[in-house]
Parts: sequence; structure tokens; C-alpha cells
Amino acid sequence: MPFTFGAFAIASLSMIGVPPVCGFVSKWYMVNGAVSNHQTILLGALLASTILNAGYFVPILYRAFFLAPAPGVDLEHYSEAPKAMVAPLVLTAAISVFLGLYPQTFLNLVKVFGGYPS
Repeated sequence: MPFTFGAFAIASLSMIGVPPVCGFVSKWYMVNGAVSNHQTILLGALLASTILNAGYFVPILYRAFFLAPAPGVDLEHYSEAPKAMVAPLVLTAAISVFLGLYPQTFLNLVKVFGGYPS
């Protein structure tokens, strides 16, 4: 399931807050806000969230991409999900990377339509 798990990997990296996905951008803004307002508890919660997410997702990614399948697992029974399910996963993964690389695209929309001050 290369496309399905590729999208899962991008989502996992976003949850952890690794660049260049949009999860990094959101964590960056939250950390900057916490630091500028001297909110050490919030900063600690963000750090704990990052560590816990890495602890949950990195072993799954490592096992999927770097370890051989367990002995006795018949890989003939596994295949990629149907295209109608894979297409939205790949699209959201691509959007996550795009917004991570170009966050101002979405932020400008929020300023225009959301009444956010410039």
C-alpha cells in the first residue's frame, strides 16, 4: 500500500511537527505565541505533544519503511486501497505539504475572508 502509507507518513510527520508539512507551521505559530506571552505551561504541553506524537508514529514509520515483513506474512493478500479511497488521502497529503511550503496562501485567505487584522 505505497500510496496509502505514503499519505500516512506525511500525516504522521505533520502531527509531529516536522518541516515541510503544515503541522510544523501551526506548531511554529503556537510556540511563538507561547514564548511571546511567557506561557511556559503551554510551551511544555506543545513539547510533550511533539514527543508523544514522535513516540507513537516513528516506530510505525520505521517498521513500515525499513523492516522486512514478519515471517509467515503472506503479502499476496494485501494490495493498495481502491482509487476512490486513495485519491483523497494523496490529495490531503499534497495539500499538507503545499501549505507547509507556502503557508501564506492560507493565511492570506484568512485575513481576507475571516476579518483577521493585517
